[in-house]
Amino acid sequence: MISNFLNPFRPVKFEDEGSPLIFVSDQAMQQFTAGNYFFTGKRGCGKTSILKISDTLFQNENDYLRSSPRVEKYKTTFGVYINLNNRSTPDFYNTRQNKYNKKYLITSGSKQALTTYYLELIVLHKIIEHCVGLRDAAIFMIDDDCEKGISNIICSEYRIENSHNLDHLVYEIESALVEMLEFSRCIREDIPSFKTRHENKFHFVVGRILQALKGLNQDLNQIRILIDDSETFSPEFQAALNTLIRTPRGEPVAWSIAYVDGRYRAAETTIAGQALAREERTIVYLDGLDAAEYEKFCTEVTRLRVKRAFPQVADFSIKDKLAAFEIDELCAESFKGTTNKRAIAFLNDFEKRDNRSQKMWEFFLERSGIDDVRSHDALRKKALASYICICAKYRVPMYYASFKTVVSLSDGCIRDFLEVLGSLYEEVTHACSEPNRFLQLGPYDIREQDRGCRDSAARKLHSISDYAEKNGYHLAKLVPFLGHLVKEFQHDHKYKSALKNPDRAVFSIQLSRNDKYIEIIRDAEVDGYVRRVEVGARQGVYCFRLHRQFAPNFDISYREHSEGLIPIPPIFLHQIEDRDIDNPSTWAMQVFDAWLRKRQNPGQADLLDDGEDEL
Repeated sequence: MISNFLNPFRPVKFEDEGSPLIFVSDQAMQQFTAGNYFFTGKRGCGKTSILKISDTLFQNENDYLRSSPRVEKYKTTFGVYINLNNRSTPDFYNTRQNKYNKKYLITSGSKQALTTYYLELIVLHKIIEHCVGLRDAAIFMIDDDCEKGISNIICSEYRIENSHNLDHLVYEIESALVEMLEFSRCIREDIPSFKTRHENKFHFVVGRILQALKGLNQDLNQIRILIDDSETFSPEFQAALNTLIRTPRGEPVAWSIAYVDGRYRAAETTIAGQALAREERTIVYLDGLDAAEYEKFCTEVTRLRVKRAFPQVADFSIKDKLAAFEIDELCAESFKGTTNKRAIAFLNDFEKRDNRSQKMWEFFLERSGIDDVRSHDALRKKALASYICICAKYRVPMYYASFKTVVSLSDGCIRDFLEVLGSLYEEVTHACSEPNRFLQLGPYDIREQDRGCRDSAARKLHSISDYAEKNGYHLAKLVPFLGHLVKEFQHDHKYKSALKNPDRAVFSIQLSRNDKYIEIIRDAEVDGYVRRVEVGARQGVYCFRLHRQFAPNFDISYREHSEGLIPIPPIFLHQIEDRDIDNPSTWAMQVFDAWLRKRQNPGQADLLDDGEDEL
């Protein structure tokens, strides 16, 4: 479904936008003060945006940041952004030795030295590139003496060919990097630019660069190195980076590091017995935003996108447009126009209820015999579970709508929030010649919101085999199975497990060494298809759930999970390679039936028998 004009919410990925709009958050503003910051979180949570805010060259190129009152006053920081996804890195630890190159690779210490040397050249190369760009844009004042001073210090300390200006210096550093890369691939046998050092002068060199720049740019007081996608570094490069961060030697060099949570060794260094301590860096967990902070993030990013696409709009509140539909409103919409006889009979019974203030989902709970709810809060937690079971039992459509629902479906990922809005925008403006319906209508209709949510969910599901970094085939088979299995648990109105233990959605797997199927799940976590869940002190158990954006594909809950687990023995995952098992719905029903048999006969072992008490 495609509208006739530009969709303000696509592309959803920062890197795909020509001139991206950035919400300047409080977390990002920390970088304009002293200190090292490690930004970590799931993919799509805004790590790249945070680093880019501090990049001086990007600030000049981006219209919004250039005029931002929050950023404009901070001219004291020279920020240099480095994206590791755009770089090749050598692996000196696995370079094949021969009689010519072994003098460089004879010990682990020599391999460490090569790794650190290469890393320093990457950073210096990018610093000088930024200097050239800022000089050419007339943002920095850099005269001939300044260029010579910077060139001299780098050339003398790193055996770079003598350069008398920054343009030539960029070329020579690039040549040295290529030389080391070719050496690691055995294309060349010698690396004349490398030298053994008894003392690392990196921070001294960067300090001298800043000193030279300050001669004509008095506001500068620190150089901040911004390294994105740090999880793509090998463990050896990660340790080398942490070592540079740990040893600044009093120079005004600061670091901002961004990485996918759980994929970076944030403490390991190359110094024996020394770790990068907590006081030497501040870890900012971007997944840890509370509900109010994340909702503000979503509303501000949406407002910026709409304002850019439609400058004539004075203000836009996605919170008002999506509104706050209660469960009883969704119930009423689900039964509207139904021809199902059982549904009509239930609706008639509900209309004749004695307690006229009783909501439909409360009425359903009462009729289901769920009478152990003693508090209003406990009752409220069963509202969505009751709605899901009503729709399943009476075969009426379930709807996803409201601001909090869409925020919850995005699962803490701003990229996925924009994906839902992109689908909703196309739904609301379908067949329109101008966007006025999206801009002026409010709140959006429940069914329109539902179609937008379902379209984005289907897109995410269909993307698995194409975009998963590894194991695309297996994940494309596994994710639908897991979704259908959650559906079996959450639609179980007959045996009432869905009402007694609502929102059950977390899987648990016993860890074992070298189990490639556990690694498939972990790859899915990195790709953003599942989320790891910390459940108490369960050693040797890996707990996870599906990304909530998948919920509309299976008519399941989009809320926080309950404490009840769905245990899956690792051996069961081996069936994803069985080509005869190709129907995820049937596969899930078989597993759920096995669970039901265990509930009815606790002494009977089955596929889900792992000794969990709650089962």
